[in-house]
Amino acid sequence: KQIADGFICNEPVKLISDKNSEVVGAKASGDDYELPFVPTETNHEWNNGVVTTAPTCTTPGVKTYTCKLNPAHTYTEEIPATGHTAAPAVTENEVAATCETVGSYNSVVYCSVCHAKLSEETVTVPALGHDWNEWVCVKEPTEAQTGEEQRTCKTDPSHTETREIPVLSPSAVELSFYDNEVIIVIPDGAIPEGAKFDVCKIVPPPAEVTQKVKEQTGSATEVLAYYEIRLYDADNALITHLPGEITIKTKMPEQRVGSSKVKIIQEDESGKLILMKSHWENEYICFNTDWLEIYN
Repeated sequence: KQIADGFICNEPVKLISDKNSEVVGAKASGDDYELPFVPTETNHEWNNGVVTTAPTCTTPGVKTYTCKLNPAHTYTEEIPATGHTAAPAVTENEVAATCETVGSYNSVVYCSVCHAKLSEETVTVPALGHDWNEWVCVKEPTEAQTGEEQRTCKTDPSHTETREIPVLSPSAVELSFYDNEVIIVIPDGAIPEGAKFDVCKIVPPPAEVTQKVKEQTGSATEVLAYYEIRLYDADNALITHLPGEITIKTKMPEQRVGSSKVKIIQEDESGKLILMKSHWENEYICFNTDWLEIYN
C-alpha cells in the first residue's frame, strides 16, 4: 500500500531488499535502493467524539470517535439510557366524597421527559359526614298528639333527619301548704270546678299509724312525718282518683336530704301500705300518684 504523506495508522510496512521483489514507496538507484522514508507504526489520535444517536429514557445512545490522522478510522461507545425523570404527581379520575359515601382519586406520576406513566395509586377519601343545621319544628305537638321536627344537612340539603316531639304536658297548677313544706302539682283542668284540697299535718304521728308502718315495713322504721292529703268535690264527696297523675313534694330536714333511707308510704283503699317510688329535687322528696289519700 502506497503511503502518500508518509504517515500510517496501525499499518506496519515490511521492507524487502530482494531486487526481484517489489518495494512499495522505494526508488531504485543502480543496484541499491534509496529509501527516502521508512514508515513506522503510529497510534490513533482520536477526537472528543460526537453523539451520533442521542439516548432516551429507556434506550441507550451512541457516541462516535474519529481518528484525526485518518477520518476513515472510527469507533463507537454506548451512551447509557438517561432513565425517567419523575414529574410531580397529578390527580386523575377524581370521585368526590359525599356526606354518606367515600370518594377516591388516582395519584399518577409521569416522566417529565417522555411523559410515560411511571406509577399510579388509588387513594380513598373518607365520607364527609353530615353537617346538620338546627332542628326546625315541622309539626307542632299537642297534649293529644306528638309533633315532629326536622334538620337538614348543610352539605347536601337532600339529606334530612326527623325526630318526634313528645306530647305537651298539661299545664300545671301548683298548690303550697305549710309554708312550702308540702307542694302539690296538679295538671290544669284535672280538678273539677268547685273542688278543694285538704292537707292535714298530724304531729306527732298517730300511734296506730306508727305501729302499722312498723308491722308492715320493719320494726326499725321511723315515721318522720304524717300527712292526710284529700280532695273533695263541690258536694264534699271524697275524690280518690284524677284523670292524670299529680306530684307530691315533701320538704325534708336538712340532715335527711338525699338519704336513700327516706321512704314515702301510701295507704291504698284497702288499708294496705304501699312503698312509693320517689326521687329527690333539692330538699324535697317527690313522687307521682293518682291516689289522693296520702299517708307519709
